[in-house]
Amino acid sequence: MVFDAQDANGIGLRHQTEVARFSGECAKNKQIAGTAIDVFEIEPLPPSHPFRTLDNVLATPHIGYVSHGLYKTFYEDTVSNIRKWLDTKREEEGPDHGTRESAH
Repeated sequence: MVFDAQDANGIGLRHQTEVARFSGECAKNKQIAGTAIDVFEIEPLPPSHPFRTLDNVLATPHIGYVSHGLYKTFYEDTVSNIRKWLDTKREEEGPDHGTRESAH
């Protein structure tokens, strides 16, 4: 079961934390083999929280989406967008923008 920030049915943060709590309790009671949880009722997860000590819980600090490929895409898109913006600004300002003519 995977829940995103808001899925197609509109399940939001409140429901996510309930799912996290339920799956964490199931892992604690060994009713499931394990769980990975990325959204918590309290963030950051307190140091004394039981999820930090269970060997069958993978708790990530709201970074479950992070991967090399995703960051590569983010940065490439960002650079591309900045270049497009700069090109547009140059076109709007014209070829003489920024040149100084000396007063005689």
